[in-house]
Amino acid sequence: MDAITENKTAQKLLSSIGPSVAGIILSYPTLTLKVNQQVIGSKPKNLYAGMGWYLTKSVPANSITFMMLQSDYIQTLNPWMQGAVSRLTAEATVYPLSLWSQRKQVGLKAGGYFRGIGPTLGRDVIFSSVFLQIYRGWLGDGKHAIPGSEYIPLPIRIMCAATGASMASQPLDWFKVRAQLRMPMNGLSSGWAWRLAYCNVRSVVAWGLFELLRPNKGPSVPRASSKK
Repeated sequence: MDAITENKTAQKLLSSIGPSVAGIILSYPTLTLKVNQQVIGSKPKNLYAGMGWYLTKSVPANSITFMMLQSDYIQTLNPWMQGAVSRLTAEATVYPLSLWSQRKQVGLKAGGYFRGIGPTLGRDVIFSSVFLQIYRGWLGDGKHAIPGSEYIPLPIRIMCAATGASMASQPLDWFKVRAQLRMPMNGLSSGWAWRLAYCNVRSVVAWGLFELLRPNKGPSVPRASSKK
């Protein structure tokens, strides 16, 4: 591996890890509030309860996602497929850590390994697929981009994508929490406002920094792939 390749790899790694950590730290309290609005009888120690496990899970998972999204192969896929493939790979790799952080958020001990993995993977695949279809597809630079979308500021495009993805995946998020915790739950829409805040804050910070730091900035969907 030559020096140029090593430098590009280091840049890709930096642009993957840094945004992930910043997004989690700034948005984590809203995630705790979301979970505790969904679950009846939860007793978190504080708004950052379980964040250690969550960082341990999310940093490698999000780094895998962002690294894959910078690969030549992934960028030949449709935006929704980019989200599905990258997120499924990343979340399946570190799933137990996601379960343990969820349990710590409501005052339970970390335990179990694959409880609730089905709805969790389903939720994340739907979220990432919808997010990237909106962000890189309809508001991006591919053949399905909405005319004039290039004039929409980056934070607004990210927030539109995060809001749509949050709405599409909310039911599975509820089932994911119930499957992981096995505690009494409030209604299916409970905690959605806090989840919407979490998704928007985390996405704007993480994706904003990712776009700023990633090397080889250019069309997120190669022009060649957008031709019939």
